[in-house]
Amino acid sequence: MKLLLVLLVGAMSIDGVVTYWAVTEGLAREWSHLVAPIAGDWQFILLKVVGAIVCAVALWTVYKCFPRIALIGANCVVAFYGLVLAWNFSTLFSV
Repeated sequence: MKLLLVLLVGAMSIDGVVTYWAVTEGLAREWSHLVAPIAGDWQFILLKVVGAIVCAVALWTVYKCFPRIALIGANCVVAFYGLVLAWNFSTLFSV
């Protein structure tokens, strides 16, 4: 579970850095209307990292009482962000 949570925080943080870079370079735009106004600011990366840590802590707390549910949830989040990163890299670097 610990490795899964490290992957989760890493994937979410890398997604934030890649999105920040792509938006500031004019290569992409943020799809989420909630975070689009700050996608080009350093607060965006801070929001992604803090959000990832909060998510990991919440999953770790759930893991103590309901390990199977927490493992399924963590796997789903890691798989989702793996797909997001694959999409980002395939579209940004497919020139």
